[in-house]
Amino acid sequence: MEGSAKVSTQAAETARTRGAAGIGWLLVLALLGAGLLLWQTRTTPKATAGHGLPPQGEEPLAQGAPQGEMVDPELEGGVEPMGRLEAEPLAYREMQRTYDGMGEISGEVFAADNLPFPDQWTLKIRPSRFALGRDLAISKDLEMPGNQSTFEVRDLPFAGYTVQAVAANQASPAMEVSLFRVEGGNPGASKAHSRVMLRFEPLSRLEVGIQDWEGNPASDLPVTVESKEDGKRWEAVTDGRGTARIEQLPEGMYLVSLGHPNRPLLPPAEVPVLRREPAFWQAQLPRTEVVRLKIVDDQAQPLPDAEVRGHGPTVFEARSDFDGMVVLPYLPHGTYQIRATHAQSEGTGQLTLPVPVPAHLDNPVLIYCRP
Repeated sequence: MEGSAKVSTQAAETARTRGAAGIGWLLVLALLGAGLLLWQTRTTPKATAGHGLPPQGEEPLAQGAPQGEMVDPELEGGVEPMGRLEAEPLAYREMQRTYDGMGEISGEVFAADNLPFPDQWTLKIRPSRFALGRDLAISKDLEMPGNQSTFEVRDLPFAGYTVQAVAANQASPAMEVSLFRVEGGNPGASKAHSRVMLRFEPLSRLEVGIQDWEGNPASDLPVTVESKEDGKRWEAVTDGRGTARIEQLPEGMYLVSLGHPNRPLLPPAEVPVLRREPAFWQAQLPRTEVVRLKIVDDQAQPLPDAEVRGHGPTVFEARSDFDGMVVLPYLPHGTYQIRATHAQSEGTGQLTLPVPVPAHLDNPVLIYCRP
C-alpha cells in the first residue's frame, strides 16, 4: 500500500509538470506571434491620400513634392487655396478662351494692421496691363461709404481687369481678374463671376535728392516715378535744395527717371518703397549744359508764347516768355533738332543746334519764325 501511494504521487507530480511546460510553450508561441505582427506593422509602408508606393525601380518622390497640377483659381469660384492638387492634368489648359459675354466682380475690403476703416473709399476697375482680353475691358470708379466693405459690380464685358480699393493714405494692391468663356469643354463653360478680397495698406513716400555734375543741388529738374506693377506715374520737380518728394505711394517697386521720362538723363533706377517706411534715393547727373533760345519774327522782334520742341540726346518742350526767351537746363552734349511755332503769327522756324553751343553763335541763340 505504501508503494502504491508513492507511485500515484509521482504520477500526479509528473502530470502537473507536463501541464506547466505546455502552458509555458503556449505563452512563448503567443509572444512570438505578437512580435511578428508588430514587426510587419512597423516595416510595411502605409498608403496615404494622394501618395502611394513608387513603382519598382523608381526612386520615391521627395517629401512635399507635388504629384499633380496646381488648380487654376481662375476656374474656381472665389479665392482657392494654392496648395490644392489634382491627380490628372487639367483639360481646360488646352482650351481657348473667348470674351463674348458679360460677367460680374464682387468682393470684400479689409483694413490691415488694426488700421481704422476709411470713412470713404473708391473701388477702381481698370483694364489689365497683362491679361488676355484686356483690350475689351472698360473702366469704372465706384465711390463707396465707409460703412460698406462689400461690393458687387455687374454687367462687365468679359475681359481682363485689375481691381483696387483706394482711400486717403491707404490703398490695396491691384488684383488681376479675368472674365471669359471656355471653348472645347463643357457646353457653355465660362468664368462669369470673380470674387476678390482686397486689403487696405498704409501708403508711403519717396524722397529724391539730385546733384548736378559739379555737386550743386539740381533744382527745377523733372522727376518721374513709375510703378513697375501697374505702370502708374507720379511726377514732381526738384526744389532749390535739389530734392523732390512723392507722396501717397503704395508699397512696391518703382522706376525713377530724371528729366524727360522718354529720354531720361540717367537710366531709370529701381527703388523699392515699403509701407510706413519712407524711401530715399540720391543721384548725380552727368555733365549737362544750359541753353538759352530767343524766338523772334523776321524783323528780329520777340515772339511770346511760342511753342518750342526739340529732340536729340534728350527731348524737351517749352514756351517762350514775354521777351521770347526759352531757357533749357540739363541738356546733355550732342546735336538737337529744334522747331518753334508761333500760333498768332502762323510762323515757324527750325534750327540744328550742337551742345555745347559754339562760341560764334549768339547768346541767346536766335530762332526766326516766319509765315
